[in-house]
Amino acid sequence: HSSRPECIGEGQLRLTSQILHTGGDLWCTINKQRAEDEYLGELLVSLTYLPQAERLNVGIIEA
Repeated sequence: HSSRPECIGEGQLRLTSQILHTGGDLWCTINKQRAEDEYLGELLVSLTYLPQAERLNVGIIEA
């Protein structure tokens, strides 16, 4: 475990204003990290895993 942020993969999902206001379930495939020279911005998220439901909740904190 490191205190330094480390990218282990990435996913892309088009967020429309309707999705951001109404919420709901969204799915996205996680792929290997792109080349480091392709900076697309940062997103601060909250992750909560619910083992009984086999579900990972992702909350967007800051974009």
